[in-house]
Amino acid sequence: MSRIAAAFIGASWLLLGCVPPHSTVRSAGGPGGAGYRSIECTGSHQQCIDKAASICPNGYELATSGGATTVSGGTAGGTGGLGSKYTGHMLVRCNSGPIIWRKVRSGGCAFEVPRDWDETTVDGSTVFHPHSSYDEQVAADSTPFTGTLEAYAAKHFKGAKLEDTEVPAGPALFVNKADELNDLRETTVLVLKAGKIYELLCASKLTETISPTCGHVLRSLQIADGD
Repeated sequence: MSRIAAAFIGASWLLLGCVPPHSTVRSAGGPGGAGYRSIECTGSHQQCIDKAASICPNGYELATSGGATTVSGGTAGGTGGLGSKYTGHMLVRCNSGPIIWRKVRSGGCAFEVPRDWDETTVDGSTVFHPHSSYDEQVAADSTPFTGTLEAYAAKHFKGAKLEDTEVPAGPALFVNKADELNDLRETTVLVLKAGKIYELLCASKLTETISPTCGHVLRSLQIADGD
């Protein structure tokens, strides 16, 4: 969005070689029987947490979780390079059932997010996101503006794909932009009402289409100013 930046969690690491941090998932048994997912990750344990949140959008039951860092390299005389490598794991069982939504208010907007999402303040903006994960992020804002939605989008979202739509707040404009540097798809819905632009942003992992969760969040936009 023009005045809202999506939040990011960074991690620092030292790895042997040039293999980037990654996570893998496989089916596994667990203390409650079958139906568990075994997650292995490198770089940091946050990657395991992020992967669990992405494969279990309705939450999960945690069976085991842990990790360790190994150090190797160097010589007996103290010469040569040292490297460290983190390996973590989680064993989870995804919750079933539909997402339960709750209505929230932020930046003059009212909209729905999954009930179990967290709420964090980042650089003065309220960001909603899955528990212990920033794979998806939602933020809202409003600003005075004289002109049309198209003029606002042309000024603040150059090069983005625009699409006319309708939300509970009224006629709206979808603005779709790929942030390849951060591997994110940023989709914003814009509504012009009473001399103000209301913006609702949902950022998610970069895929060809908007995520189902982001689609629901953005299409639920209402105006909360003056309520």
